[in-house]
Amino acid sequence: MPRCLLRLDVAFLVSALAATACGGQSFQNGADGTNAGAASAGAASAGTSNAGGSSGGNGNGAGAGQGGSTTGGKSQGGSHSGGAGSSGAAAGGVGTGGSSQCDAFLDEHSSTITVRLTNDTMAPIYLGQQMQACGEPDLFDVTDAAGAALVSPGFCTTTCEQIMHNAVMGCPPIACIAGSAITLQPGESALRQWNGVFMVEAELPTACLPNPEALSMCERVASAKPGAFTFSARAGTQLQCSSFVGGVCQACMPDSSGGCSTRGGLIGGTILSAETKVMLDGSYGVGGAGGGGMTRPVEIVFKN
Repeated sequence: MPRCLLRLDVAFLVSALAATACGGQSFQNGADGTNAGAASAGAASAGTSNAGGSSGGNGNGAGAGQGGSTTGGKSQGGSHSGGAGSSGAAAGGVGTGGSSQCDAFLDEHSSTITVRLTNDTMAPIYLGQQMQACGEPDLFDVTDAAGAALVSPGFCTTTCEQIMHNAVMGCPPIACIAGSAITLQPGESALRQWNGVFMVEAELPTACLPNPEALSMCERVASAKPGAFTFSARAGTQLQCSSFVGGVCQACMPDSSGGCSTRGGLIGGTILSAETKVMLDGSYGVGGAGGGGMTRPVEIVFKN
């Protein structure tokens, strides 16, 4: 009886050792399957090593549990690597399209157009504001061929370009300085400059906004192109200084641009109007300089 039990124990031990040996072989096969899957995934994704490595790890786990299934490792590695490559190509296309679309909302460059205002009447005239306001007044207005008034950029104007670049700044408080009135004697002229730019309303596409909360409505700085424009101005026959004590004007100081200026003065009396229609081109400094780099002024003449 004891001899029979001994034979059974030996047989069981031999069987267990054989099973252990086969299990070790299965683990080795699973590792080989993992390596093959990683290599296959790397080749399919044209160098996407991270995705291939992740899939190989899943194949290794499956191989160990199932006794070394090499097919499972290859299948998972190839699937994940291919998906990553396709997604990257799609994202690149969207970014390129948005850039060119937003270029139309960038600010345009200014020009320098000289405007000469001349008193061709028989008495002094006064250029400036009829009511007190901050800063030096514009002595003339500009409209386009359709009659639309062209408004120049202000001191603290937020443009479409600033919104796109997320560079919007608050307006600091400034002191209100009284403007001046320009006195022109008969035959005198005063020179002023127009920068040739004006504000145009626009709406930014979603692709041009720096974030979903940014404002889409804005104003773009546009520059004058060669074409028809109308320049107009007003002048008074009297100088008023009601903002000063006793209504007495300060002395009229010579102005380097022509005539003399009175700080805080307003225009009054009979209001005279003058305008001129011109075709702005390179000879005025629009669309390229004139011959020899010299440009001529726009002439606004007050007549009796």
